[in-house]
Amino acid sequence: MLPVALGHPTHAGTALWARGIALRLQRQMELIDTIAVHGFENSREAEVAKETYSNFQSILEGFVKQTFDEWLQELNNMDTNTFGRRLNQPLLGRQEQNILARGKGGQLESNFDK
Repeated sequence: MLPVALGHPTHAGTALWARGIALRLQRQMELIDTIAVHGFENSREAEVAKETYSNFQSILEGFVKQTFDEWLQELNNMDTNTFGRRLNQPLLGRQEQNILARGKGGQLESNFDK
């Protein structure tokens, strides 16, 4: 199971997780590019870093596309009655009392995937 943020829809949360990793990698690559200006640009290590970065970015982009395609397939497979009912359901609702609430009442939760 991927670390989807609490309250995020399953598919969108998964895509956001992947985009977050891609942004972190991009920042790291920008740091490597900054260092490369100082004589590191033609080294084997710089080439390997750039190639690995490019490959991993492609994998993440493919993962986001696959997640989107799975979501579309799930929508297409949905019964029209169920789909209409879900669109009429409120997006937020009161959270049921559970261990995570720790006695705090009035908490809201997402009804998006329920």
